[in-house]
Amino acid sequence: LDAAHIAVHDLVATAVLEQNREAAVYALMLDPLTAAVCSPAEIREMFDEMVEVQTPYLPEWVY
Repeated sequence: LDAAHIAVHDLVATAVLEQNREAAVYALMLDPLTAAVCSPAEIREMFDEMVEVQTPYLPEWVY
């Protein structure tokens, strides 16, 4: 249980440190609650929608 939780946070850190958008998407895909209710395609779509709405507050590498 802890390993899965740590993996999500590790991917988030990787996304930020390496400015890697895909790592951020994969972190969301690994989140147990998100993965329980959404398909990978839905998660990617949700990520894209969140980025679109939050663009003014995000660094350029995210969008």
